[in-house]
Amino acid sequence: MVRWLLFYSQIKKDVKCLNIDLKNVSAFTIIDSVGKKMIRKAVHITGFLWLVCGFASCNYDTGSMSGGDVLASINDKSITVQQFENAFNYYRRKSGYALEPNSKTKLDVLNNEFSKLVLAQVAQDKGYDLQDEIVHENKIIERQYLLDLYQKEVVENSVAISEKELRQLFVYANTRVKASHLFAPTLTEALQLKVRLQNGESFENLAKEVFKTSYLATSGGDVGEFGFDEMDIAFELAAFNAKVDSVVGPVKTAQGYSLIKVTSKFTKPLITENEFNGMRSNLAVIAKRRETELKKRFLLDAFVTNFQPDEKVVTNLWEKIHEGLQNNRENEYKRDVIMKVAGGTSGDFGVFDDIVISAADVVNELYYSPELTLDRIKNKAVFSNMILGLAYRVYQLKKVDNLGLVRKTDVNERIKYAQNMNLVKALLADLEDEINIPDFEIYAYYEANKSNLEKPLQMDFLKIVTDSKEKAVKALEELNSNKSNELAVLKKYTIDNESLLYNGRTGLKPIQEFGTIGLKLKLLNPGQISSVIDVSETEYHVYVCKERQNSRLLSIDEAWGQIERTLKEKTLAQEKTKLMAESSKLHDAKVFTEKIQTLALKLN
Repeated sequence: MVRWLLFYSQIKKDVKCLNIDLKNVSAFTIIDSVGKKMIRKAVHITGFLWLVCGFASCNYDTGSMSGGDVLASINDKSITVQQFENAFNYYRRKSGYALEPNSKTKLDVLNNEFSKLVLAQVAQDKGYDLQDEIVHENKIIERQYLLDLYQKEVVENSVAISEKELRQLFVYANTRVKASHLFAPTLTEALQLKVRLQNGESFENLAKEVFKTSYLATSGGDVGEFGFDEMDIAFELAAFNAKVDSVVGPVKTAQGYSLIKVTSKFTKPLITENEFNGMRSNLAVIAKRRETELKKRFLLDAFVTNFQPDEKVVTNLWEKIHEGLQNNRENEYKRDVIMKVAGGTSGDFGVFDDIVISAADVVNELYYSPELTLDRIKNKAVFSNMILGLAYRVYQLKKVDNLGLVRKTDVNERIKYAQNMNLVKALLADLEDEINIPDFEIYAYYEANKSNLEKPLQMDFLKIVTDSKEKAVKALEELNSNKSNELAVLKKYTIDNESLLYNGRTGLKPIQEFGTIGLKLKLLNPGQISSVIDVSETEYHVYVCKERQNSRLLSIDEAWGQIERTLKEKTLAQEKTKLMAESSKLHDAKVFTEKIQTLALKLN
C-alpha cells in the first residue's frame, strides 16, 4: 500500500539512537537511531547463524555442567538457559519454525551464541571496551533497552482489551475502504487546508499543491482501497468510522495531519460467530499491539501538551551551546563541545508527573545523541524542540528507575549482551579493514571459478494484484483481448496501491527475488502474460513481462567486487577461528555439552 509513503518510518538499525523530533515528526513519533563511527564499514557475514565458527578446532573445556543454569562461560561472560532459549527461539522464528530442537541444532545454536561471547572477549582483550566511541555507543544501547522496558512496563502492561473492542476489530477485519487524503506536517497547515475545502476548493486541486509524488498529485491524494491494519492506526480508525463522501480531520497520524475523504466503504454482509471465534486469538494480539501504539501516542501527546519548560533555562542552555559550536574550530565531536560548555548548567528544566527534570539531565541526554542529530542544531527553535524531546526521554528513564531492580534483571542481561555484540561488530569491522586481497588472488579465483560466476536472469514485470480469483481472471481476459491498455487494467483491478506509484512495474531484478512465483515467470518473454497465480485465498496475481535479460557469465571486471568479498569473508573466518582458539585457551572457555543434550526447551 502507499502507506509506506504517507506514513513513513525509518527502518531501525542494529543499534538505535534516541532522538525525538517533536516538531517535524509530530508529538506521536519517537525516532530512534544511533550515532555510528562513520569510518566503519559494514561487515559482510553470510549464513543462517551469523557468527558460526568451527568449534571443533577450538580448545574448549566441554566437561560436566556446573554453576547452576550456565551452559557456557568465558571469564565473566556466560550463556544461561534463559538466554539460550531466547536465542534458539529467535533462530527458530527466522527459519520459519523449521528449526527443530534436536541434539545437533541445540549444540549448533549454543556454539554459535558462545562464539559471539568469545569474540567479545577478544575485543575486550584488545581494549575495544575502553575506546571512547564504543563507550558512547554502549551507553546509547543501555538507554534504548531501558526505554524499551518503559514501553513494556508502563505502556504495554497497562493496556487491556475488552470483548466489545475485539468484536469491533472483527467488523473492521471484514471491511474495505477507499479514500483520498490531503497531508500537512502541522495542525495549523492542516486547518488552513480544511478552510480552503470549506470555501469550495477541490480535493484534486489541493492535492496537486501538497503532494510532490506524481501519482498522489494527479489522483487527488488517492490512497486506494485498504483494509484492517493496513494503514496508520489513527488514519484507519477515522476512515472506517467516517461516512461515505464525507471529509474528516485533521487526523493526527504518526507523521503529521491528514484530511480524509472516504469515497467508498464495503463491509461483508454476513459475518458469523464461528468466524469471530476462529479469529479471536489473532485479533487479540493485533488489538494489543494497536492499543499499545495508541497509548504511546497518548502519553507522549500528554507530555508535550502539559510539560512547561523553564524558558530561561532553555535560553541559557542555547546560548552556551550555540557559542560553543560556533567556536568549534578544532572540529571536535559536537557532543564533546556541548558537554564542555554546558556540562555545568544548573537549574530545573521543569516538572511532569512529580518527576523533576533538571538542566543537567537534559544536557546528559543531549550528549547521548548522534552527531547527525546534533548537526541539526541550527537555531533556537530547532534546539528548543529537540530539548523537549530529550526531556521526555529523561522522564521515561526516571520512570524506569522507579520500577525497582527485580523487573530490571532480565533487561540488564540483554543490555550486557547487546553491548558485547557491539564490541564484536567493531572488532570484525576493523579485522575486515585490515584484510587486503592481492589482485593475483582475484584473477586466480576468477580463472578457477568463472563458469560459476554469472549474472542471473533478470526480469521486469507489470504486476496486477487482486483479492479474488474471479477478478484476476477478468483482468487476464482484458489483457489478452487488447481492448484495454495495461495501465487501465492495472488501475481497474489492482489492490496493491503502492505499485500504482510505479505504474505496476516491479523493476528489473534477479528472478530469484520473485521467490517461488519466479519459477512460473522465468519462461516468459517480453509481451507475454502469465496465467493467474494463486498467492493465497485472498490474493491472486497476473504478470505481464516487460523486459528480460538472460543470464550470462560475468567478466573479470564485473565479478571483481563479488570475488573480493568472497575472499575477504574466507580470510575473516580464518582470522576469527584463530583469535577464538587463542582466547579460549587463555581464558579457559567452557561449553557444557552434557547439559545441552538433555535440556528441555520452552518453544514459542
